[in-house]
Amino acid sequence: MSKNQPKEKRMRDVIETAVNFFLEQGFEGTSMDLIAKTSGLSKGGLYHHFESKEQLLLEANNVYFDPIVKMMEEALDIDSAVEGLRFFIRGSLRHWAMHQRELVFIFLSNSRMLSKIELWKQISGYSGKMIQFYEFLFLKGIDSGEFQYHDARGRAIALFGAMDGITPYLVISKEITAQIA
Repeated sequence: MSKNQPKEKRMRDVIETAVNFFLEQGFEGTSMDLIAKTSGLSKGGLYHHFESKEQLLLEANNVYFDPIVKMMEEALDIDSAVEGLRFFIRGSLRHWAMHQRELVFIFLSNSRMLSKIELWKQISGYSGKMIQFYEFLFLKGIDSGEFQYHDARGRAIALFGAMDGITPYLVISKEITAQIA
């Protein structure tokens, strides 16, 4: 890694190096020393930027979810709640279908996060944001008359569960594609 590159690019390269090792060798089989050497950093330099492998794992998740967050913001800017939901569902499923490596990493990292209680807040924060997003769009649709009155929170939880449930099958199954009407 060149020290002449912008810091953001260098950190992204470190994260990608870590993710490659996490996917190839597993989280436990990957050392900070290996990540540092491969990234062209000293071990101390790596720890200066990332205090632990868990922090690298969380930062990779944040980087990989950034396009989804941007799609959520765009969906909220669409006047129609129905069109906002369509835009987001289609876009996020297409995104993950085209970024299967990142999707596999996220699901593998979720298993790591589930095994460490101190990392549960990351998963909880993600699910909370997604449910709030869907609920907001459902309430917007109710207010505008696009939807009949319903339990927006309950539907948001159901949609979140459905989306999180179908997404890994985009990688696993040849029968399911991101082509939605």
